[in-house]
Amino acid sequence: KGRVSACRQMIARYAASLVESGDTLLINGSNTALAMLDYVGDKRLSVFTNNGMAVGRRFPAGVELRLSGGTVRGGQHILTGDLAMRNLMDVRADKAFLGCTGISPDGEILCDIPSELGLNETMIEHADSYYILADFTKIGRTSAYASFHLEKKGCVITDERAPEHVVERLRAAGMEVVQVRKSDFQNDEKGA
Repeated sequence: KGRVSACRQMIARYAASLVESGDTLLINGSNTALAMLDYVGDKRLSVFTNNGMAVGRRFPAGVELRLSGGTVRGGQHILTGDLAMRNLMDVRADKAFLGCTGISPDGEILCDIPSELGLNETMIEHADSYYILADFTKIGRTSAYASFHLEKKGCVITDERAPEHVVERLRAAGMEVVQVRKSDFQNDEKGA
């Protein structure tokens, strides 16, 4: 479990490095995607999210956060439903950062909350570029979860332990795949 947490932290740090001051971001219900805001430093950002975990969290001073509103069901922290979708329809973004339940060997993005599926697809459509954040435990999964294929090509950010055959299949389908490594951040840690 500690190894997975470390991979997710590296993915979040790498994702934060892709953000520029002045960007408008879309972030879905993913904890890894939300965690990237911890690493944005003093960048000025406008963030729209359907992640209810954002409530009560502290973010850097330059982060302006807007919540989608919507319905929260059971123990989930993800805001969904008509209200969330209506509010999202008014947002255009530079970049979208989305987590997922998994990525199938065929490149389908899996989502365990069917009512979030449309929100994820709309975030992708409303952003100039998008990034799927998925640690190695999510790459190559198969399940009966709701899923969608990525017609608009973007980038998958994963770690060095992701199964190579799935990474190659994603690249063959036109997706960029970045595999972060612990060594990518060792110089940062020494300088801290």
